[in-house]
Order: sequence, then C-alpha cells, then structure tokens
Amino acid sequence: HFFKNALLQLKKNNICTVVTCRDKDCTRTLLAELGIESIYIPEIKVNAATQLISRNFNLFRIIKKEKPTLLTAVGGTFIAHVGGLLSIPRVIFYDGDNATFQNAITYPFASLIVVPQCYQKPLPKNHIRYLGFQELAYLHPHYFNRNFKKNLIQSPYILIRHVAHQANHDIGHRGLNFEIIRKMISKYSHYTFIISSEKTLPKDLEKYNFKGLKNDLHAVITHATLYIGDSPTMAIEAALLGVPGCFVSTHSCGNINNIMSKYGIIKQCHANWMSIENIINALLNLTRAKCLKIMSEIHRDHIDVTAMIIHCLTHYNDFKDQIPSCYTNI
Repeated sequence: HFFKNALLQLKKNNICTVVTCRDKDCTRTLLAELGIESIYIPEIKVNAATQLISRNFNLFRIIKKEKPTLLTAVGGTFIAHVGGLLSIPRVIFYDGDNATFQNAITYPFASLIVVPQCYQKPLPKNHIRYLGFQELAYLHPHYFNRNFKKNLIQSPYILIRHVAHQANHDIGHRGLNFEIIRKMISKYSHYTFIISSEKTLPKDLEKYNFKGLKNDLHAVITHATLYIGDSPTMAIEAALLGVPGCFVSTHSCGNINNIMSKYGIIKQCHANWMSIENIINALLNLTRAKCLKIMSEIHRDHIDVTAMIIHCLTHYNDFKDQIPSCYTNI
C-alpha cells in the first residue's frame, strides 16, 4: 500500500520499477489483487539468521540481474545490506521506532532514512523527517475515495485486528488475546464483529473472520463504528478514516502517541479487560460528526506522503551532500 500510488506515478513518468516481495501475511495476495507484478524472494525459515542470509542472497541475485540504479523499501534491512555491498543508493522509509534491533542492523547501511516527524528514537545524521504518517501514502484524500465502495456490512460493526507478534520488534510485547476478544463480543453483542487475524482463529471465533478481498479492508475500516486491535498500522489507518480506535499493546509508538496527544481519536491500553472496556465506552461516545472533523484536521495538518516519496526517489542526488532536518513542503 505504501508504494502503490508512487509506482503508478513513476510509471507515468517513464521510470522503470521492479517490485520484490516475500511471503509475509497477505503480501503476495494483496499484490495480486492490486495488479502489481512482483518478483518473489524465497527464504529458508529455520531461524532468524537463516531467513536473513537466504533473503539477502536471493535479493542479491535479483539485483544483479535487474541492475537498478536505486533501491527503496519500508524497513529496508535487506536492501540496506545488499545495496551497500553492491554500492547502490538505498532510500529507506520507516516509522517503526520500536523496532530497535531491526533498525540497529539496518540504519548504518542506509544512504538516506526517511521518517515521520513524530519518530521518537535517535537517528543517524543521514535522515529526513516529514510532517505525515506512512499511511497517508494511500489514505490521503488525493488517493483514497471514502465513497468508492458501498458499506460491505449493513449493521453497525466493530473491527478487531489481531497480529501474530512474530516480528523481531514484538519480542517481549503483548497485545490482544482470544479471551479478551470473547469478552468484547459478549459485552457488546448488539454490534456485529469482524476479526482480521494473522493467527488462526479458534473454532468459536471463526464465524467472525474477515473473508473479503484483502484490498477491501480499508473500505471495511471506513464504515466501522470502532477499531480495536494490537496493530499500530491499522489504528493509524482507522484514525485517518475517521474511525475511533483502541490500540491494545505494550508498545510505545511515536505515530500512535502523536495522534493520541493531538487528536484523541486513538486511545491505548494494555491487555486488561477493565481498561479496554472503559476505553471502548469512551470512544463509542464520540459522535460520527466529531470523528470526521478530527479526520479532516489530521489530513489538513499533514503532507501528501506519496508526493514526498516520489520527490525523495527522483531527487535523491539533491540530498546526498546536504540533508534537511525537516521536510514538510511537499
């Protein structure tokens, strides 16, 4: 999603792009639904070390064949290592200030690091901050039409997102669990529930599983009464679509903290039922008009992130010698 609108614009500008992907969650399915051709990077999933080595090796082979003049990614560990080895410029976009280990093995090898202004951890000198959120690259009004799809579910519903917590930055952190999800469904039984889960759902929760196209999920978020989950990305997406959200996690994320403190449409707590229940009740008291007003304020206060992506990639040479500390005029 982050690159899809930039890819279209780059193509219009006759700039050739090659997309690589790995088999993570719904990535390959989503690329197919979006009609984006990609080269699959196979990997050996024995442990973290073998995954890293096998991905880097296979990416190395692809890059040697395709001969790109610039590499870019979200997170960017693999392009940082391989691009550094091959002396190809590496532009890395990221908002994961909680991914301490990943960033430690990535940022020293990046040519340019591009982060939101609310990024809350130290960065090397070769970075740019922009006034926005990664999710605005695809949910900005320039690109996302809130009325494009009709409401897929007619009754008022609550959307739950449950992640697997298998990423390196999730080690030691906790989010939702199935017992709390059962309590929510029981307590707020007058709502329909939809669950999007990286984990396989238990049999009693299978009927709530989201079965639509992966690319329809933002339309589902748009019409939800409330978002509850342990995905910070989807919490931000909900806020940008005017939907209040309860972020259930022990993580501290700069983007979440920024929206919580400035706009109040997201609230965070740990996986404690009483805390979650109190937040749900408070968020359900927000009127639709109030939420849409907050959404408009967020959009007004931030830049077109896709335009920023394109500018960074097509004007990379402008940043090599002098990198501005803040980049907000795109």
